[in-house]
Amino acid sequence: MSRSDLGEWKEDQSIRVIEGDDRTHVIVKGQIYMSWEPGDEGARRLAIVQLYENGMGTQEQLAEAFGVHVNTVQKYLTGFALEGSGTLVSQRRGPRSGWKLKPHVRSKILAIVFLEGVEGVKAIQARLREGWHEDISLPSIRQVLGENGLLHEGCLHGRSEGDHGDLFDRDEGGQLDLDLDCDENSDGWFLSDAAWGCAEKEKPGMPIAAGISLRARSGYSSAQRVYIDRLEQGDYNAYAGGLLFAPLLEQYEFLPTLKRVIDIPTHEGYSLEELCLTLLYADVFGFRSMEDFKRAYPEEFGVLIGRAQSPSVFTLRRFLHKVRELDKSEALIDEFAVSYLKHGLAEWGVMYIDGHFLPYHGIYPIKKGWHGVRQVPMKGSYNFLAVDEGFRPWLFLIRSSSEDLLQKIP
Repeated sequence: MSRSDLGEWKEDQSIRVIEGDDRTHVIVKGQIYMSWEPGDEGARRLAIVQLYENGMGTQEQLAEAFGVHVNTVQKYLTGFALEGSGTLVSQRRGPRSGWKLKPHVRSKILAIVFLEGVEGVKAIQARLREGWHEDISLPSIRQVLGENGLLHEGCLHGRSEGDHGDLFDRDEGGQLDLDLDCDENSDGWFLSDAAWGCAEKEKPGMPIAAGISLRARSGYSSAQRVYIDRLEQGDYNAYAGGLLFAPLLEQYEFLPTLKRVIDIPTHEGYSLEELCLTLLYADVFGFRSMEDFKRAYPEEFGVLIGRAQSPSVFTLRRFLHKVRELDKSEALIDEFAVSYLKHGLAEWGVMYIDGHFLPYHGIYPIKKGWHGVRQVPMKGSYNFLAVDEGFRPWLFLIRSSSEDLLQKIP
């Protein structure tokens, strides 16, 4: 486009935008101020900002010249002032929820899987990008596969309910080796690779990912498994180490034992399992009281119980008061004792104590029980829980002797 094609200049119109077939020009007082290729929205927004910043036009004049609302001009100016020119460049957005996935995108994903035999979520994503120039996120691809029966619950786990892998394996250097990846030839489906092995048993002809290495994930909730998937990409969580306890708690029936005694299905939106796990992990991470638990990060701590956030201190206090009203503390101790015996964690025995039972609670000998919250010695407790040097549980239920031991001792 030559200068003669820009049209006759009008004195009362200081800013003009002329859109040609090959270039778009901004004319300021008869001179070409800026030009760009048609469709370059970032350059168009930058021109609006620069014209205003250099005092060449008001917001109203720019809105009229560029054919946008004055509020849009204000938005460009505010974004540029806060974060620079990066806010003016349009970012291509992937689908964030199911309703944004169009039918033709879903059909392409399934065609890649069934017709082309592509294996792995990342491989499907790469094929969409190369073949159809569709940039679809990994969670969206997993969603489509799940809706079509490729990611059902049994295949997520890959093991029976009672079968658990060992997350405490050690490598050659003696370090704990938490294997979160599939086989080295696989791209790490996590929530997808395991589905191929299960689907093969149900639907002949389905492709199978070669060398799938299924690890023990059945002890984790769905939120925990999603977190581990994010952990592979470098996500941070201050309480991630607590996930190592999940298979252990499943193996020794921690939650089923609690449910057999405490009959509280839900409390303020949280299940009994979630509340009990919160109390357990609070003790594991060294929170000495309910008040101290206020220091926890609810968003990160919630991963341990499979929720977006952990229960508040007030919810936990009300839950504990509700448990206290049941008056089943000794029944709960008995139930755990039976569970310990079944799993070989403890042995049955009877101990006769002549005199006062004085358990040792710390580096200083005391004659009373120690209150963990108030940090003062108090008496009145008849139940004591402890572990020995081998970390074997000791459960003491104190009872008065039914017979006079002095008469029994010669």
